[in-house]
Amino acid sequence: MRTSTLRYCALIDHVLDKNSPLLTASQIASLDRTQSEYEDFADTHVEHYAQQECRALCTAMQHKLPRELRDMIYDHILSPARDEPIFINNEYFENVDEPYRDIVAGYAEERGYGYAHMCSEEFVDLDTMSEFARRWYYHTRLWLYLTPTEVAEFFETDIWGLGLEGDRLLRHVEVELCEQFDEDDATPLRQCLFKLAPGASIVFHLRVDYIYGPGEYTYDEEFTMCLLSERVSKLFPLMRQLIEAGYELYGALDGYEDFRVTPATLDREIWKDTLMAHCEGRDCG
Repeated sequence: MRTSTLRYCALIDHVLDKNSPLLTASQIASLDRTQSEYEDFADTHVEHYAQQECRALCTAMQHKLPRELRDMIYDHILSPARDEPIFINNEYFENVDEPYRDIVAGYAEERGYGYAHMCSEEFVDLDTMSEFARRWYYHTRLWLYLTPTEVAEFFETDIWGLGLEGDRLLRHVEVELCEQFDEDDATPLRQCLFKLAPGASIVFHLRVDYIYGPGEYTYDEEFTMCLLSERVSKLFPLMRQLIEAGYELYGALDGYEDFRVTPATLDREIWKDTLMAHCEGRDCG
């Protein structure tokens, strides 16, 4: 791409910015079209150049740097996105046969995180992408807005489409408890949560609207928290096993702060009081 292309774009920008009152509507429209054509031309050539340079850099990195240093590079690339949850909902299962990493790339681009190109084989080779994906799993907080059965199904696939065992790499997962009282939450969750990385943190979300449905409603707060604590009590045996296996467990009500779950808190009355405290805005840490 010639330098003159970028200079010409800058010149048009200057003319439109400084002299637009002196130009006719047709002249402005013509300059806009020309600028758009030159910008498209520049973008195409810049992207092609970036693809070549990025793949060459990845090849050099694979040959010259040990894995530990490569992981440090991946961690640096991912650092702006740490502690930001990525939501997975039912749309995932509509295209489960396709790599979900396109959505990951879109999320990264939308948030300005700067790693969208790491999801594309046009920019990185599969070895580099696989290593990067492993660090992505390590750092990412996955919020699974799915039923427990869907959670178990989700863990049977790899978001990146690279054949990785993502569940064994994840260190932070947030799950929703099922909307139906007669639904078996424990069995599907037991199938998958014990596969998470050692020491991983797991947040169990309870929601008032799962009882009352969407929209406006009036409810008895204490009675509602009793119902929610009864629902979660069915998971107490599973929670105890997860804690004994070394996982960190947390509970959450709607959009309130998470609270730590320990063996001592696995009691329906304690859960009810904790949920009530969240509703009243008290510190439940």
